[in-house]
Amino acid sequence: IMNDTSIQDFISWSDNGQAICVPNAATFAKSVLPRYFKHSNWPSFVRQLNLYGFRKVYHVGISPEVTQHAVWQFKHEYFQQNASELLQNIRRR
Repeated sequence: IMNDTSIQDFISWSDNGQAICVPNAATFAKSVLPRYFKHSNWPSFVRQLNLYGFRKVYHVGISPEVTQHAVWQFKHEYFQQNASELLQNIRRR
């Protein structure tokens, strides 16, 4: 997904290249998920990320009310921009 330049408005790398950012989960689910998965269900996508060890990035000092409408970010120690050699270390739990 991350190499598909046609969806950069829906999902992108964080500035440091160590997290993926989804600015609008509803639009991402409707426009992107069906292209790559058999569903368009955002919670199912998040559950799959969690199964593979990805964790949501929380921003310290920002209230939960604000983060509900903020950019979703997920990171995994072996999923980094320009480090495809690390991908082999990502395993389903």
